[in-house]
Amino acid sequence: GIDFSAKADTGTGESATGSKLTDYEQGTFTSNPTTDGTDYTTSSRGGAGFYTKIGDWVSIQLSWFVTTPSGTASSGSLEITGLPFVCNASGNSVVGTASFGRQTIPSGVQTMSFVYDNEAKVRFFASVSGASSGAFSADNLEGYITPFGQVFVSYPCD
Repeated sequence: GIDFSAKADTGTGESATGSKLTDYEQGTFTSNPTTDGTDYTTSSRGGAGFYTKIGDWVSIQLSWFVTTPSGTASSGSLEITGLPFVCNASGNSVVGTASFGRQTIPSGVQTMSFVYDNEAKVRFFASVSGASSGAFSADNLEGYITPFGQVFVSYPCD
C-alpha cells in the first residue's frame, strides 16, 4: 500500500502514524434493470457500471436500458441489481443521483437513487415538489422505446 505516515501536514505540522492506503480498487460490473415485482416483458435489457473502492467506501457510476418494456402486468418498483459490493450503512440507506432518458417525468417530480443497508442494488424514489415521495413504479417505463438512465452513488461497504 501507499504509506502516508512520513508526510507531515504542512499547514499544521501534524504527522500521522499508521496512515497506509491498503485497499484501492477500480473495476467494471454489469448492471441489470429489473423490478421488485412482476418483471418487464422485453427483448433486451442491460447496463454497465464502473466503480472505485477506497478502503470501506465505493463510488459507482452505472448506466442501464430496457428495450421497449411492456406487459402491463409489470408491477413493483424499478431497481438495478448487480452492484459490486454490499452496502454497509449500519441500518441506514444512502442517497445518490439518478437521471432518466426516453421517459416522461412530470414537472415537479424529482427522482433519487437509494442503496439500502445489506443490499447490492439501487432502488429509485420519486418526490413530488419536495412534499411526498414513494418508490418509482416499474410501470412508469412501459410504452417507451428503450428508456435508459444513469446513477451516481457512493456508499460504505465491507
